[in-house]
Amino acid sequence: MSHNRSHFITRIALATAVAGMALIAVPGTAQAATANNVSVAVGAKTAPGQPKFGEQGAHVVAVQQAILRNGFTLKGGATGIFDKRTLTALKTFQKVVGLKVTGVVDAATAKVLKVAAAPTTTPAPSTTAAPTTTVAPTTTVPAITYPLTAQTLPVRGNRGDAVRVVQTALQRAGMTVRGGIDGMFGSGTTSTLQAFQTAKGLPVTGLLDTATASALALIAPAPVPAPVAAPVAAPAPSNFLTTLPVRGNRGNAVVVVQTALVAAGITVKGGVDGVFGGATTVAIQAFQTAKGIVATGKLDTRTGIALGVVAPPAVQISVFPVQGPCSFENTWHAPRGGGRLH
Repeated sequence: MSHNRSHFITRIALATAVAGMALIAVPGTAQAATANNVSVAVGAKTAPGQPKFGEQGAHVVAVQQAILRNGFTLKGGATGIFDKRTLTALKTFQKVVGLKVTGVVDAATAKVLKVAAAPTTTPAPSTTAAPTTTVAPTTTVPAITYPLTAQTLPVRGNRGDAVRVVQTALQRAGMTVRGGIDGMFGSGTTSTLQAFQTAKGLPVTGLLDTATASALALIAPAPVPAPVAAPVAAPAPSNFLTTLPVRGNRGNAVVVVQTALVAAGITVKGGVDGVFGGATTVAIQAFQTAKGIVATGKLDTRTGIALGVVAPPAVQISVFPVQGPCSFENTWHAPRGGGRLH
C-alpha cells in the first residue's frame, strides 16, 4: 500500500513539472511566430528621426522618395505609409547596395539614401526677469518660405521634384492623388487638381494656375492692394490684354480669354487649354449672342471689353456733339465777325 502511494505521488509531481514547462514554452513560441510575421531583423536599430514599420507621415514620404530617386520600384508610389511594400523595397535597396538587409532605416541606410532625420522642436527656455516675476518665453516666428514661384509652376506632362511638391500639397489638403506621389503630372494629378478647385470654389480647369497654387500654399499669395478712394474700382491693368489673340494662337493670352469665358458661364469644349481653335471660336460666338454682339467668333475690342480682358476707354461719348443750326439762309461762306465765315 505504501509503495503504491509513493508511486502515485511521483506521477503527480512529473505531470506538474511537464505542465509548467509547457506554460514557459508557449510565450516563446508565440513570440517566435510574431517575429516571423514581421520580417524586420531582430536587433536592428532605427536611426534617430527615421520612420519605423507601420508609421506614416512626411518622414515616411522622404524615405519612399529616396528609394524611387535611386531607381528602385515602389508599387503605389510615395504614399506616406511604411507598409509591407515599402519594407520590401527597402530590403531590396539594402541588398543591392551591399548593406545589411534589416528592413530598418538604420544609420548606414539613411546615409546612403541621403535622407535627413525628422526635425525636432526644442521649446525656447523661459526667461526670469526678476526673482518674483517669470517672463513668458519669447517666440520667434520664422519667415514663411514657399517651395515654388509663379514662374516655376509645373504643367501637364512635366516630371520631377516640382510635381512631387504639388502632389504632396494636394495629399496634405485631403485629396487622394491617383497613382500616389510619383512625380509625374498626368491625368491623375489633373483630376485631383480639378477636385481641389471644385472644393475651393475656383475655376475648374485642371491647370495649376496662380490662384490654385496660392490656395495650396505653394506660392506666396498676391499682395492685397491698398484701398483706393474711388467710386468704382477699375480692374488691375495687368489683367488686360494689349494684343488680342486670333484663331490658331496658343499661350497665356488664349488662357486668359478662355478663363474669362468660363467665368461668364460659357462652356469651352476641351477646357482651358491655351489653344485658340474651333471650340474657343464657338464659345466666343455663344458669348457674343448672349451679349447682343454680332456673333463673328472673333475676339474684337467690343467682345474683349464685355469679357473684361480689354481695358474700356477712359472717356465714353454716348452722343457725338454737333453744331447748332444757323439762323442765316443762302449765306454760305458769307463773312462773319472775328474773321469767320458762314
